[in-house]
Amino acid sequence: MINLSHYLIGMAFYPAVMLIILSEAPKFAQNVETNTTTFNLSEIMFNFFIIVVFLWAWYHQHVATVILANLRKNKKGDVVDQGYRLPEGDWFNYLSSPHSTAEIIMYTALTLLLAKNTSWLYVYAWILSNQIETILLSHWWYLDRFKNFPPQRKALIPFIY
Repeated sequence: MINLSHYLIGMAFYPAVMLIILSEAPKFAQNVETNTTTFNLSEIMFNFFIIVVFLWAWYHQHVATVILANLRKNKKGDVVDQGYRLPEGDWFNYLSSPHSTAEIIMYTALTLLLAKNTSWLYVYAWILSNQIETILLSHWWYLDRFKNFPPQRKALIPFIY
């Protein structure tokens, strides 16, 4: 179940993000840079590194989602339990909501790639506030619900907080 307002915001969010990116894209907006055809190896290498970080976080977000999806299933894939269970494995060994932390890393990577797009900063601020709130609420819920909650598992930053 999902709240109708969350569903509607989610449906509007991604088309709005595409418009924000396009609103400052070359050929769509006035480009103040005059020398955009210069080959810059360091910028290419930086962007490549950022893309690798994005893909790394994307992979771990997928793994966390699969772990969550399988919590109530047996090895055959049948749902056998309707109760809540503590997820384990991959980033769940260190974080309460690794899928949300991965989302923050992914959007941070996009923010670095879209550094010249000033409107994108509003999207990034929205994602940070939304995901950090979700992470904290989930962490507090886990702490309250599970008495055997692993003490090394943190809310947002592994080993720290």
